[in-house]
Amino acid sequence: MKIARFISVLCTVLLIIVLIYGLIMMIGDFMGVTTFNNQFLIIGIAIVLLSNLFQQSKPRVSIALLIIGIILIFIG
Repeated sequence: MKIARFISVLCTVLLIIVLIYGLIMMIGDFMGVTTFNNQFLIIGIAIVLLSNLFQQSKPRVSIALLIIGIILIFIG
């Protein structure tokens, strides 16, 4: 159980890092500093994967994150 909990925490941290990376690249793209084409797609996939981690403990948060992620994937 400790290994599964550790892997869950590690995956959560990695998804949050991907989410922050996508947000930073989006802000840089809007400011004209960087050119990055798939920021909505990356953030949408990260949010969809993050919603799966909240599925057991907080189902309403999971559904909200899933809907937001799918919308961002379609925009991207």
